[in-house]
Amino acid sequence: MLSFLLGFWQVSVVADHADTEDFDVIDVLYINSYHQGYKWSDDIFETVLSVFDSTSYNVKFDIVYLDSKQMNLMDDDSFLLDMSRVVEAKYKVKDFELIMINDDAAFHFINNYCDFIDQDVPLIFSGVNDVEYANSQFDRPIGGIVEYMDVGETIDLMVEIDPSIDHIYYVIDNTITGQALNRVWKEDFKDYPNIEFKQFQGNTLSEILVEVAELGKGDAILFGTYFNDNYGHFYNYEESTALVAEKSSVPVYGMWDFLIGNGVLGGKLLSGRDQGDVMARMAIDYLDQGLAALYIDDDNINRPIFDYEVMQKFDIPVSVLPEDVDIVNFELGMKKNIFILHSYDDRFQWTNQINQGMMEVFNTYDGNLEIFTEYMDLKRISDPMYDYHFRQFFEERYGDKDFDLILTSDDGAFQFANQYLKKENDTPIVFCGVNYLDQEIIENHPGFTGVIEAYDVSGTIEAIVGLQPEINHILVINDQTLTGIGNNKNVQAVEGLFPDIDFSYLSALTMNEVLEVVANTGEESAILLLSYNKDRAGNTYSYQDAIELIYEYANVPLYGVWDFYLDNGLVGGYLTDAVSQGQKAAQIGLKVLEGQDPASIEILTKSPNSYKFDMNELTRFKLDTGRLPAGSLIINRPRSFVDVYLENPTVFNIIILILIFFIIATAVLIHYLRKNMRLNHENWVLAHYDRMTGILNRESGIEELASVVNNSEYQGQYVVIYFIDINELKFVNDVFGHKEGDHYIQRVVTAIASQIEDQGIFCRMGGDEFMVVLKYEERMEGDQFPTSIKQELRRMSLEDLREYTYSISIGSYQTEIMKGLNLSEIIERADKKMYRDKKIHRLLKSKEERDEN
Repeated sequence: MLSFLLGFWQVSVVADHADTEDFDVIDVLYINSYHQGYKWSDDIFETVLSVFDSTSYNVKFDIVYLDSKQMNLMDDDSFLLDMSRVVEAKYKVKDFELIMINDDAAFHFINNYCDFIDQDVPLIFSGVNDVEYANSQFDRPIGGIVEYMDVGETIDLMVEIDPSIDHIYYVIDNTITGQALNRVWKEDFKDYPNIEFKQFQGNTLSEILVEVAELGKGDAILFGTYFNDNYGHFYNYEESTALVAEKSSVPVYGMWDFLIGNGVLGGKLLSGRDQGDVMARMAIDYLDQGLAALYIDDDNINRPIFDYEVMQKFDIPVSVLPEDVDIVNFELGMKKNIFILHSYDDRFQWTNQINQGMMEVFNTYDGNLEIFTEYMDLKRISDPMYDYHFRQFFEERYGDKDFDLILTSDDGAFQFANQYLKKENDTPIVFCGVNYLDQEIIENHPGFTGVIEAYDVSGTIEAIVGLQPEINHILVINDQTLTGIGNNKNVQAVEGLFPDIDFSYLSALTMNEVLEVVANTGEESAILLLSYNKDRAGNTYSYQDAIELIYEYANVPLYGVWDFYLDNGLVGGYLTDAVSQGQKAAQIGLKVLEGQDPASIEILTKSPNSYKFDMNELTRFKLDTGRLPAGSLIINRPRSFVDVYLENPTVFNIIILILIFFIIATAVLIHYLRKNMRLNHENWVLAHYDRMTGILNRESGIEELASVVNNSEYQGQYVVIYFIDINELKFVNDVFGHKEGDHYIQRVVTAIASQIEDQGIFCRMGGDEFMVVLKYEERMEGDQFPTSIKQELRRMSLEDLREYTYSISIGSYQTEIMKGLNLSEIIERADKKMYRDKKIHRLLKSKEERDEN
């Protein structure tokens, strides 16, 4: 009884909804074959919870753990009997609406020991290996996803990677899962007569490791499951897998994705999360639609996954792997991690444009970059403890990251990064937007470099004087932030260059007080708007907010030094370019990533500034464009066709000549095109369509399929490939003649076409074989298409009254549309499934003939 108590653990879990009290509770009994902490089943259940969390259903899971990895339940009937008695006693008064289980032990338990649960309660399963058992008929409604693994695809990968393999040794224990695998694998091994398959014979893991150590060239290991040895000793999956991989001098392949990271090289792997997703969505469909939503899905998605670290251990190049393979840990030593820290919030246009410039450069980089971005929001936060709290946040979020480069924008972020972040791991820093650096730092800058935001305020004032010769007063608007104080100092430093102008400053005011002064600013004045993001009362304003308010009250022209104000009410000035700041910093950053010492890269002290003006504002204030500085860029200037022509007369003349030539050439071509159109159409039809049936031929059908899977608009959607073969066509041809055989083919095509209704691709692959392709925006659950075709053929057989019955075999394969999808492979999979259906047809046909005799 003690072993039973150790093996049974029941908990309750409720799907997390904030408004669950508004819905009736749905009680679900969840039987887990294994123990909590086993990654395969944990992934399944966590995915089930996650899917239900996205719905409005209020689901309460009562979970029973069977712990079958530590005890062989198939050989311990007393344990399962005891378990069933406890479950019956605990839940006899509970009305479950649904049973959900994962893996074979739970499937065996619920179907053989839980008759006390109402047989009307449906069962939805995942992770069951025994396909025949899952398809057996039980009293209760049943549906789920079979844990079908095509071991042959992993063996194909093994041989493709190492053609010299002639011995494959496999690791399987005697658990329920192990026994199921052994039966399935031995059947699949028969398809490889040139390879000898051997199961490790050791009674303990230690004895198996001795066998592993003796392997050499031409050998490989296929790891299935090893939780119990022959003496009942328990091992967790990480321990057994890692020990085998550590001892082996040949690659170890697997069948489950959770083995990756424990020394397994890779394979065509199953995912618990995929299993949980299908099971959960079937459960939701059942709650929405009833029993019609239940079906058994044996169409697993096995993904080719390999571990780059293990590939390096065995000197396996990436080039030998298929194109669609996922490689984990590939970024190690190859991916570059970049941390971008902005001083301000992302709603500030200056900051956004700097970030835009950085991304424009990084997007052209051929290497593998991973970029992390944070905003310090220093325009709004002035708490002395903020640096400390931001450091704590950085450590919690990025403490495990090794950054190859730090980029900063503006003074605050650079000071923070240089003082705190660089000291932690000596990461190089590239800055931009920094206004204030001592000359000594500019000349000697170990560990960092960058671009100084050196705006030229005197250039803007010279433009003001040029446009407004009568001016005698400039109102300078700045806030009291670190940037604003520095801006005032920069203007004061050049006042002496303009002795005829009186400068006044607005700084320590509220926005309302600023607007009152602006509204009363008289003629022969101008406003120099630098930055006003925070007023005396602590209110914050974006650059856009500030200029919109000031522009509304201003009666005189507004000028500035930053181009993000342009087209928002600014006349113009000698403006800095935020995008260029970001681009320059990112270009320097790429040099650092390529190995150049930042101390050897000169700090750029001259910003890419230029004269820019807005024609709308120049017109509003009647400013003479002839007085603009030479080379000025003017936005919003209307351009006539004549202006464009005069700018590019040669180009326009060439275009006109080309147009005349094309008009004449088109007239000549139309004559010949009309003459040949009918003939070309006939040839095209013959080249693309099957003469007998009128549907697409093989080449055109595959071309149509390729156009679907290669269309970027369909990425993430799904296609179902149906491969169809006409049953008994040879018999009809031999007995009734080929004319009757042609009639048979045409009637089958009519039946199929009636179910497609021009919604998909329908082609004749050759002889009595056909292919149908249907596309869906989401994964299709519960495929009725094969049944509907067969029903239509039975109806037509009764209607036509031939001496034979119209019949087909059909197989389908569903897959997500993604880049690099192998068409031959997915068609072959559907073909294989068709042969399964044909085998069943032949068996039934033989049985009917035996019954008749």
